[in-house]
Amino acid sequence: MENTVKLVVCAGAGVFSLAHLLAAGVQVFRGPRLSHIAMSLGAVGLLCAILACFLGWRLDWLAALASCGLICGAAVQNGSEAGSVHLSHHITRAAFALLLVLGFLRV
Repeated sequence: MENTVKLVVCAGAGVFSLAHLLAAGVQVFRGPRLSHIAMSLGAVGLLCAILACFLGWRLDWLAALASCGLICGAAVQNGSEAGSVHLSHHITRAAFALLLVLGFLRV
């Protein structure tokens, strides 16, 4: 059961991370800004948290928390710089990120 939960949490974190890495990568090529770089760093940090989870490091949740914070903060900054902050989108992203961090705590 525990291995199943670990796989679900890590798969969700992987999809979340890769989606934001792709989004940030596309934006960097259009014109790099600090928020795009922060989102990229958050996505890479979340991939590192997944690795830490599989290696059995107990502070993987802390890396996931910091990484999800970077991703969510950069997304809000991107939206405000573009002048199109969609609050429901950011709330959904933050809720999913919180569920991921709680999943890392449980595993």
